[in-house]
Amino acid sequence: FAGVRAGYAFKMGALGPGYYLDNRGAAAEAMRKAREEAAAARMATLYPPAPPVPAAKQVDPSVALGKIQKCLANPKKASKSASLMLKLAEAQLNADTAPLFITALGALMLDPALVDATANPGGLRDVTTIGDRGTRTAYAALFAAMVARSEVFAEADREKLETWSLQGGATCELLTDDTYQYAKAIEALPAGEANRTAEAAARRHAILSCLDAAWVKHAMPWAKVEIERCFLKAAEKRLLFTPAAEGAAAAVAVAEEEEDRSQRGRLDALTDKMRKGERKAIVNRTIRKKNANAHPLRNVGYSRLR
Repeated sequence: FAGVRAGYAFKMGALGPGYYLDNRGAAAEAMRKAREEAAAARMATLYPPAPPVPAAKQVDPSVALGKIQKCLANPKKASKSASLMLKLAEAQLNADTAPLFITALGALMLDPALVDATANPGGLRDVTTIGDRGTRTAYAALFAAMVARSEVFAEADREKLETWSLQGGATCELLTDDTYQYAKAIEALPAGEANRTAEAAARRHAILSCLDAAWVKHAMPWAKVEIERCFLKAAEKRLLFTPAAEGAAAAVAVAEEEEDRSQRGRLDALTDKMRKGERKAIVNRTIRKKNANAHPLRNVGYSRLR
């Protein structure tokens, strides 16, 4: 015996003791394979394989966006349409399809009937009046996704998208009751636009729309500081905003005591409301007089502290 040899067994054979070919290993291996095949056949019988999944149907973005475009401004279908457009953008938004998305967003944001040379030169639509809170949330998510992929758009379309994201996205975010989201949205607002192009004028109108939306929460203590900071920052840039018409038209407006609907007039009106409302943010609330498990602002009139 000279040690173990692979494939051989040391035993007494026809030629006496020595190394002989060992067929038991091959027989055991064949039996093992037969058992595995039988088990696999049994499992295939008990659990047949699932039918192949058909390949996903490729959606034509021009056709899909054409259908979505018709429903984006419909109060009953706006939320679902914005969500579908968001999913389509995640799948097929690229440099080739970017103009199609801009066209669809333009149909939502622009209304030629709203064009006003001094108040709303771009004819931007107020989307916060379309639908409910869910619709506003869908609009905000849609414009946030578009801005995140702004590199695929042409430069001119990118400028439009920036304006529309303020008018259609930021205004919706500023109507939230989430303090963190509100602070984040108002912090990102620009103070003004120095360029004198038509798109810059439209962007200034969008900034004013954001300020209008921010003012809705002025009575909330958590929003007061952010509103003051944002409004004062915009007031420092008031000369960038379009003033009221000059000459005879302005004289008639003053004589009839009409509201100044120009961009600068709107900004001045908002700033005045903010300054007059600084000490009246918690009017008619009260201060605690006795120790109790009640809200601290109770039992004592607050009017003398105003």
